[in-house]
Amino acid sequence: MSGTDDGIDLSWFQENSAWTVTNPRWERDVEDSDATIIFFITLKRKPLFFILFIIVPYCMLAVLNICVFLLPCDSGEKSGYAMTVFLSFAVFLTIVATLLPQNSEKIAILSVFLFIQMIASTLITIIALGMRRVSQFPEDKPVPSWIVNLLKCNTCRKKINPTVMVLSVNTIENPVDLEKDVTHPDNSAKDFKLTWNDVVNFFDLVFFIIFSLVLILSAIICFTIAATKKPI
Repeated sequence: MSGTDDGIDLSWFQENSAWTVTNPRWERDVEDSDATIIFFITLKRKPLFFILFIIVPYCMLAVLNICVFLLPCDSGEKSGYAMTVFLSFAVFLTIVATLLPQNSEKIAILSVFLFIQMIASTLITIIALGMRRVSQFPEDKPVPSWIVNLLKCNTCRKKINPTVMVLSVNTIENPVDLEKDVTHPDNSAKDFKLTWNDVVNFFDLVFFIIFSLVLILSAIICFTIAATKKPI
């Protein structure tokens, strides 16, 4: 035989600032001449404190961490900015660890999200230091061919002379040369010199997009699981 919350008197229950009681119920188990009443109480954590003081600040730090790729290497602040944000992550994670339950059997979804962002911050710091090093390469050091091929299309679009497309036929001494330049734009970009700053700027954009997607996807997945998970 079972019952609902009508059988549990909560009039003397003192509200807690961190937890709330949901779905109280009771069951009666009868075995021979013995009867046992079992009470079930579900505790649900109130999320406002964690949202305002943990999740929102940590997401703001994650956004600031991605912004390291918006800084030009010439400013000299790229590596210092990345290290500063990484240290902020480390200090904040230490504070958060004291607020979360210390349990090795079941990991909180919030801890997983914080761990992912900490790994991302570590990778971003390493990449920022590497980009700073690459930007200091001498100009006489050639860019690897695979990077040149990767940037070839973008480079060719920048080096095509736009006035070639609007020249009048009457002003062209050799139409064959014009047709060659228009149909084969790579010929006009052979003398283009790709610098290491161009390489750094390109990879800054690539890594900015990659880590932005990592932040968005990890936040959506972790918070969706946390919102749909049954209270314990």
